[in-house]
Amino acid sequence: MPELKPKQEAKSMPSMIYKTYQVETKAINQESGEVDIFIPLSKDTIDRDGEIILPSAIQKRIKTFQGRPILVSSHDYYSLQNQIGEFSQIKIDDKGFYGKPKYYIGKGNAEADWGFFLASIGMASYSIGFMPFDSQPGKGEIKRIWTDVELLEVSHVIVPSNRDAAQSMRDALAIKSVQ
Repeated sequence: MPELKPKQEAKSMPSMIYKTYQVETKAINQESGEVDIFIPLSKDTIDRDGEIILPSAIQKRIKTFQGRPILVSSHDYYSLQNQIGEFSQIKIDDKGFYGKPKYYIGKGNAEADWGFFLASIGMASYSIGFMPFDSQPGKGEIKRIWTDVELLEVSHVIVPSNRDAAQSMRDALAIKSVQ
């Protein structure tokens, strides 16, 4: 009888993971759709899932995102109208990854208009979508530490997976004071 060998698994693309963090709004531009806000997309903190995304993990592949820094509605990639904006500025430092959104308002896309409205009154929250490439196990309450990811998009979401990802009423008051 011939010897049976174990079936070799085919390599597949990494699955996508979404992470969300708190934002603070400073000012909005009603004409351009730009929100003067640096969103902390990834900080060296533990999220609700018990994971940390190191800023250096995003930095490794940031050029891909910089080429097309899209803002999506609710991580929904199945309709062109779900691309509701882009990021006018992004930055990474040793504590996190940040970006300033610019919504495509007044162009016939109700999702973009509504997302901008929510951001303008301090009621927006955001989440990142990425492909994971490498991680290390955590200890204690930390399940995993991401050390290499490719950022695909940032989404405006209704309920973020990270409890701190929602704008506060303090942010809404700050917006009203600059209008």
